[in-house]
Amino acid sequence: MTEAMDNASLKPLHWKIWWLSAMGIFLDGFDLFIIGVAMPLIISMFSPPAHMVGLIGASALLGAVLGSAVGGPLADKLGRRSLYIANIIIFIALSIATAFSWNVNSLIALRFLLGVGIGSDYP
Repeated sequence: MTEAMDNASLKPLHWKIWWLSAMGIFLDGFDLFIIGVAMPLIISMFSPPAHMVGLIGASALLGAVLGSAVGGPLADKLGRRSLYIANIIIFIALSIATAFSWNVNSLIALRFLLGVGIGSDYP
C-alpha cells in the first residue's frame, strides 16, 4: 500500500495544495523575520523602552503559540480548508492593520493577534 503511494504521480491538484501550503509557511516565516528589519524604524518612530522593544519582537511568537494550540482542535471541528481560508483573511487584515499602528501598545496587540493567525496556519 505505501509503495503505491510512494510511486504515484502528482496531479495538478496535488501541486496546487503543495503551493498553497508552501506559500502559507513562507508568509508566516517572512512576517516573523521582517519585524527584525523593521525594528530600527519602530524604535525611531515610537521610542519604546527596552522591555517594550522585546515585547514587540516576541508578541507574534507568543500569539503563534496560542494560535497553534487553538488551531488544531478548531481545524478538526471546522475543517482544514475553512480554517486555512479564515487564516489567510486574518493574516491579510491584521498585516494591513499592523501597518497603521498608532502606538506601541496597538502594535503589540495587533502583532499578537497576527501571531494567532500564524500559529493556526500550522495545523
